[in-house]
Formats: sequence, C-alpha cells, structure tokens
Amino acid sequence: MKNYLLTWYGITDLEAAFGIEKSDGPILRVLKTGNYTDVLILGYTKKDKVEPTVDSKPSDLSNCCELIESYLNTNGGHQLFENWIREQLHQYDVIVNLTLSPVELTKLNDSKGIYNAVSKCIDTVSARNGEKQVTVYLSPGTPLMAFTWAFASLVNPSLKIKVIASSDFKEPPDEINLPYELLDSSDKKHKTLKSPNLTFDAVFHLFGEQRMPSVLGINQ
Repeated sequence: MKNYLLTWYGITDLEAAFGIEKSDGPILRVLKTGNYTDVLILGYTKKDKVEPTVDSKPSDLSNCCELIESYLNTNGGHQLFENWIREQLHQYDVIVNLTLSPVELTKLNDSKGIYNAVSKCIDTVSARNGEKQVTVYLSPGTPLMAFTWAFASLVNPSLKIKVIASSDFKEPPDEINLPYELLDSSDKKHKTLKSPNLTFDAVFHLFGEQRMPSVLGINQ
C-alpha cells in the first residue's frame, strides 16, 4: 500500500537546509520515520520576485536574514531545499518518492491560488491506482495553507485523509480528528445573520513561535 504525505514547505524547512535551523525542520523530521512511500511538497513561489544570483548553497551564513529572504519563495530556493532533503534522506537510508511542485501565488494569502494547488495535489494522488493512505501535514506553511488542507480533507471524506500537525516540530506530530459532523447539517437549524456588518467587543488570537499570523490577523 502506498502511503502519501502532502504538505507545503515553510521557512523553517528552508532554514534547516541552510544549516541556520539546527533541527531537521518539520518535513524531514516526519519523513525520517520511514512511514511514507511518497511525499508531494508544494512550494510557494512569489510572483515577479528576483531569483537569487548564487546557484548553490552559500558558505557564508553571516547575514542569515538577508540570505533566507533572497531565497525564500523562489525557484532557486525550491531547488536548494529539494536537493538538501534528497541528500538527507539518502544519508538516513530513507526511500521516499519525492515531488516538489512550485506554486505561483499572487500574494501570501492568495486563498484561491492556495485552494487550487491543494485540490490539484489531492486529485493527483486520488487518480493514482492502487490502495493508498493519504496524510496531510498542516504545520509547514501559513495558517491559511493549513486551513485549506483541513478544509479540502473535510470536503473529500471518501478519501479518508489523515491529518497531522505539530505544535513543536522537534516532536512527533499528533493526528488531528477533523469534525466531519459539521458537514451534516440536515437536521440542524442555522440562524441567519441579519447584517453582514459584524462588530466585535473582543478578538482572541492564538500566539505561537511565528509572530506574523497574529500580526496579519490583528491588522485585519
């Protein structure tokens, strides 16, 4: 049986590839378990961003922020990460069929582009012959990317997609039980909002290691 892992890769994975992040990063950490036969990784490509001029991994890591920023969300960054993770898997004798697909988005929270990429990824795996288990990894990428994986899993219940996430990528991820019962609203009555202009007395945000999701939410 084929066991597929579907995920975006994020900045922590790229930092691990550069040696800036001393851990394996979220994706390599999961793949080293040997639980997966295939992994499909999506890489956000920023439209019109200038590609890095260096063809291989630089040896000078003195200015980490500028270095990561120059490679982040570029085809050069995708290639560097893919080469690194293949080398690591080979060193650990882990055999995984790895595919990394660049995804050009108009912006970081391009919800339509993200959903189209996720749907295409799931459809690709679904169309392959043979018995399969599909797992999506929510942790790498942005909160919107994680939400989209979960949403796509909910609207494809026939695939019985397993969902995993990790609050600390240095630890094994936990399996997340999605509330499929929310899709069955046949015997439930929903209140209709009288006005779309909602106001709130308080808005609560979860605060994690990465600060940008909270900043974006508060600004909105």
